[in-house]
Formats: sequence, C-alpha cells, structure tokens
Amino acid sequence: MNATTTYEDLVSKLKSTALLASCSSVLSWDEQTNLPPAGAEHRANQLGLLAGLVHERATSPRIGELLAELEAAGAARERHGEIPPMAANVRESRRVYDRATKLPRRLVEELSRVTCLAQQAWVAARKQKSF
Repeated sequence: MNATTTYEDLVSKLKSTALLASCSSVLSWDEQTNLPPAGAEHRANQLGLLAGLVHERATSPRIGELLAELEAAGAARERHGEIPPMAANVRESRRVYDRATKLPRRLVEELSRVTCLAQQAWVAARKQKSF
C-alpha cells in the first residue's frame, strides 16, 4: 500500500471515530439542557458505552499500524522547513493515539458515566444552594 492510500485509510478511520464521538457530544448537550432527573442513570450508561466504543476505535491496533507505516514511509517528515498537512495530521494522530492507548477502556467508560451522574448531582445541589 502506498503512503497516500495508507493516509486515506487512516483519515477514514479517524473520521468515523470522530463521528461516533460527536454522538456522545449531542447526548451530553441534551443531558445538560433537557434531561429529566430520573433519566440520569440511563444517560450515564449511554455515555459510558459510547465513550468505550470511541476509545476502542481510537486505540485500535490498526490505527497504530497505519501510523507506523506512514512514519516509516516518511509521510510525517517536514519538507523544506514546512510542515505539510499530512505530516501534521500524522504527528497529531500519533500523539493522541499514544495517550489514548495508556488508558483502559473500562476506566474511560467509568469516567464518562460518573461525570454524567456528577453533573446531575451538581445541578440538584445548585438548585438547593447546597454545594
């Protein structure tokens, strides 16, 4: 596979992961604007599941393989003092991938779930002026 095809494959995988993450963002927005208090537990579980799925996709070994192929092919190198968009994307994707792979999926899911529940607890405490 040549560098252009490899890069297109990487971008496709990253786009689909970002699309899934944006679904989580919509649920979070809805949680903060329209969610009835009784729905917090269910929404927390939804957000936790989505966070786990996004994390699984973002840390897929295939992403790591594509990044390694591009780095080995020199696609991430600077040319003439400039950083072409492909090089910047590969470099940033590697940084994000390396950070994400240090976290277990279970932790990512639990953080998302607990954050949702904590937000709802804060809203209730604020209404009662009991921080």
